[in-house]
Amino acid sequence: MDGKTVAIVGAGNIGVMAAKIYLGFGCRVLYYNRSPKPELEKLGQVLGPWEGDPNGRCVHLPMKDPRSMDRVCEESDVISIHILLNPATFHMLAQEQFDKMLRRPVIVNV
Repeated sequence: MDGKTVAIVGAGNIGVMAAKIYLGFGCRVLYYNRSPKPELEKLGQVLGPWEGDPNGRCVHLPMKDPRSMDRVCEESDVISIHILLNPATFHMLAQEQFDKMLRRPVIVNV
């Protein structure tokens, strides 16, 4: 996993734990969540910068920003989903998002 970019969709308790594990494996973590998680930001700073990304090793992508999901799709080697299924999240990853996935990531539905 070292050197891969992992997107965590939903950074609740389980998503935060998964992000910490991926960071421990040497991954860059993009976490797509409503609000930033200071503990992840701090851990990303402790682990140091990420080559080629001035934002660092652990980056918050706010759900309110429509470009965030595009970035998840375009940059991720792994997309790890940690959200409840409800009408707002149903088809969060649809054909439009799959068409933007240049790397054809592994999708893990937790």
